[in-house]
Amino acid sequence: MKSRLFHIGLAAAFVVLLGGSLIQALGGSSGQTTTSVHSWGNDDAYISYRYAKNLIDGNGLVFNRGERTEAYSNFLYVLMVAPGFWVTGTDGIYFFSLVLNLALAGAALGIFVRYLLHQHGKAKALAGAWLFACCLPLWVANASGMETTLVLLISLALWFGVERAALAPNPRAIAALVALMILSVLARADGFIMPGVAILYLLLKRRFRPAAICAVSLLVAGGAYELWRYHYYGYPLPNSYYVKVAGPFATRIAHASDQLSEAEIFEGLLGLLLAWAFGLIDALRDCAKKLRLIADPLRFDLLFPGVWLVYWFYIGGDHFWDRFLIVLYPMGIVALMNYLPENTGAKPLPFLAVLLVALEVVPPFDRDPRFDLDFRKYDVWVMTGKFLGQNYPGKTVATGALGKIGLFSGLYTEDILGLGDPVIAHLPINRATFDPGHMKFDPDYTLGRRPDLIANWILPSGDMYYGLIRAKYQPAGYHIEYLMNTGREFPAVPYVKVEGMDNEDIRRWINQGYDFAVLARN
Repeated sequence: MKSRLFHIGLAAAFVVLLGGSLIQALGGSSGQTTTSVHSWGNDDAYISYRYAKNLIDGNGLVFNRGERTEAYSNFLYVLMVAPGFWVTGTDGIYFFSLVLNLALAGAALGIFVRYLLHQHGKAKALAGAWLFACCLPLWVANASGMETTLVLLISLALWFGVERAALAPNPRAIAALVALMILSVLARADGFIMPGVAILYLLLKRRFRPAAICAVSLLVAGGAYELWRYHYYGYPLPNSYYVKVAGPFATRIAHASDQLSEAEIFEGLLGLLLAWAFGLIDALRDCAKKLRLIADPLRFDLLFPGVWLVYWFYIGGDHFWDRFLIVLYPMGIVALMNYLPENTGAKPLPFLAVLLVALEVVPPFDRDPRFDLDFRKYDVWVMTGKFLGQNYPGKTVATGALGKIGLFSGLYTEDILGLGDPVIAHLPINRATFDPGHMKFDPDYTLGRRPDLIANWILPSGDMYYGLIRAKYQPAGYHIEYLMNTGREFPAVPYVKVEGMDNEDIRRWINQGYDFAVLARN
């Protein structure tokens, strides 16, 4: 392939990735919903922002001042976002996070292309760059304001680093690999999995000394971090683990299977996973032929996805659907490039790339509400947080929208779903349907804490989600004070005061899309 054509195509891939992510942030949603609750980033991202703000304000890594609870699971990203509060405030921190994610995404694409160039040359590198750039779940991850893109970048660097260390285990390669393993552990609560697989990979490749160095370093660094966590928060794992990894194992597997099937069919992942499966079968067949050199045909991109899918089924998928599956896209792309013959012609390769890109892009835009672009959007939880902060200063609020309402209100915020409350986090599940992170709640406990306000979804009957039914909250001394409009477009009337209205009028407003309520204590 001519150098000029390659560089033009590569530049266009970068534009598609970064431009698509920016358009998604400005017009799309970060959640599979037709409401406006995730219009400006994911609510969980704002939990991290509030921790970052409290850290910069000198209050420590806490959500509510003076109360140590680990409601985040992305320590490294919190530290990276925190300096944003030196240059902007709560209104601008999402955009600081977005710019950070775009930079991380560009770096991830850059090192991925460099790897493909080294392994396969310009034609396959360009095809792989476009498949990577058109990964729509990555656009959503960038727009979400969460740590997913950081984790992807570290994962790619660790993958390439362990292959380099296995091939030429010099001190520099091993030191870089150790550093990446430590960053992985700090980046997310499940960040130990890829380093563990990397150490296994080194052992299979008979690189025993590098494997031992990595294992000891990981145990020391990970152990020190775990001791700090336990000392600071009182639990060995963040609350998100106790809240989200719950429910019967069979139910978790069924939920994860449904989500994986949808990602395979409607997000173009199926073809890449098939390439991985075929590559793995070929590698295992070669291993069986050469028992003395059993691990030689095995590559890291063939080993890790199987382990990761086991983890995916164990946790039951994710409330935000595909963010944990994004790492499988570049690994599937590499598996595909390795599976294609070395002499694949110039014409079949672009045709195959265009076909796979179409499978990645067309179905999501057709059926995924996250890509229903509307640049007149607003975020009901951001609006509610600001409204409560302005009208109820000094009060306490209980809500399931912990991030946005907590950050923008500035109020002491109680979590009715357990991320910010260890008591709820360690309860058994309290609902029949499976939804990670939304199965643990205790309305009696929440009402017993006597918050001044409760902000929650409401049904036309007047019952609220998560067990906060009218028959409980009214005797406890609460009434419906405001209803918030949850539509995607900014409404002419974003909220209505319904205190004093009769039940029929309240029901009429709820049926018109004002189905997020603020209860006030009498």
